[in-house]
Amino acid sequence: LNKSFMAGVASVLMTSAQPALAKEKEPITRENVASAFADLKFELNDPNGGIAIIQSRIDANDFAGVMDFTKDYDLELRKKRMGRAKKLLTNNAQKEVATMTGNAVTFDLIGINRNSRPGQENAEKANKYLNELRTDLQNMINMEETIDFSLVEL
Repeated sequence: LNKSFMAGVASVLMTSAQPALAKEKEPITRENVASAFADLKFELNDPNGGIAIIQSRIDANDFAGVMDFTKDYDLELRKKRMGRAKKLLTNNAQKEVATMTGNAVTFDLIGINRNSRPGQENAEKANKYLNELRTDLQNMINMEETIDFSLVEL
């Protein structure tokens, strides 16, 4: 092997590793919980939320628009919004349920997307998965009631 390559590998191995900075954990406060779950309620109930956007595109038979929207919606809804709310739950069993609910949301979106593909457009089946998405999102929203602030308040 090339000596300079080996010298480079050796210098990398001998360099002291810098510890990664831990991401600051969002405190479990009534305000943070209200904000996180308000974001989920917006997605479910608001005319400008993601559920309404998907519904309007299905209703208009705009399946290309459905596919375009759902492509990034898993990241926005499940990873960002639901992930934030899940981290604020105080019960570990509920956190596990929230993880399963998040997985279900992914499959709901896959079902919507699959029934919006060219040659496979099916509004009835896309609506079936959209209704499942509504149910899963509502189940996540209902978890707000399980938060026990006495575990985190001084």
